Amino acid sequence: MRGIQDVYSATKKVVDLWSYDSKTVLYSSSIGALVFPVSLGLIQHFVFRTISIANGHLLAPVLGLAAVGLSGCASAIAVTEASYRLRVKQNYYYWRDEPAIFKLPKPYSLDDKDLKLLAAYFMGTVIVFKVFRGRFASVLPSTVKSPGAFANEGIIGSHRYAHKSQRQKIVQIGQKFGCHTCGRKWFIKSFIADHQPPLSLSRNNKTKKYLLGLLQYPKVQQKLYPQCVRCSLKQQKHLQSPGNYSEVVSHASSLRIYHLFLPLPYIWAFLQDVLNHL
Repeated sequence: MRGIQDVYSATKKVVDLWSYDSKTVLYSSSIGALVFPVSLGLIQHFVFRTISIANGHLLAPVLGLAAVGLSGCASAIAVTEASYRLRVKQNYYYWRDEPAIFKLPKPYSLDDKDLKLLAAYFMGTVIVFKVFRGRFASVLPSTVKSPGAFANEGIIGSHRYAHKSQRQKIVQIGQKFGCHTCGRKWFIKSFIADHQPPLSLSRNNKTKKYLLGLLQYPKVQQKLYPQCVRCSLKQQKHLQSPGNYSEVVSHASSLRIYHLFLPLPYIWAFLQDVLNHL
C-alpha cells in the first residue's frame, strides 16, 4: 500500500510540474501526430509504389514493420524539435526541480545512446501500432489482383457475378470497413462486389490444362470484397492493358486508428520524472 501511495504522490508532483508547459506538450504532440501518417504515406507512395511492392508481397509484413518503426522515429524527432523550438521562442527560465519535459533527448548525433533511444522509439511505435490492431502489410499499397490492404471481411463467392443478397451484404461490409483496395468509405454511395482473384484471371486459370488434358488446375476459391467505383475502374484498365496501367493502388490518405502516434518522448520523460520523484 505504501508503494502505491508513493507512486501517486510522485505522479502528482510530476503532473504539477508539467502543467507549467502544457501548451508545449500539446503543440509538439500534435506535430508528431501529423508527421507519423505523412511519413507512412510518403514511404508508401515514393518507395513501395515506385518499386511495385504491394500488401500481398511475401515480405510485406516485414517491410510494413520497418516503415511503421521509421515513421515513429521521424515523429519522435519532430516532437523533440518542436518542443525545443517553442521553448526557445518563449524564453523559458529553468528552475532547480527541472522536469524531464524540458530536456527531451534529441537523437541527432547518432552515438550509442542516441541509437538506443531511436530503437526504443522504433519498438514503442510498433507496439502501439499492434495494440491499435494495425496490420503491417496494410501500410503498403494495394494491388488490384488480390485482396487489398483494407480487406478485413469478405464473403464466399463463385465464378458467377454476385446476386442481390450478396451485393447487399457487400454494401454493409463496405460501409463498415471501406473499399478493400483504397480504404475509402465516407461519401461512397455504393460498393461493388469485387471478385478476388478477379474473374478474368480465375476463368483463365480454370480452363488451363496440363499433362495432355488429363489433369486440371484446382479451382480457385472466390471471395467477394467491397470495392469503390474508382478502384474498380483501375482494376478493369489494368486487366485489359497490364502494360499501360499499374496494378498498384496507393491509399496514403485513408487513415485508421492505428495511424495514431502517441508522443513517446513525452511518455518516456514522464516515467523518468515519476521515478526521480519516488
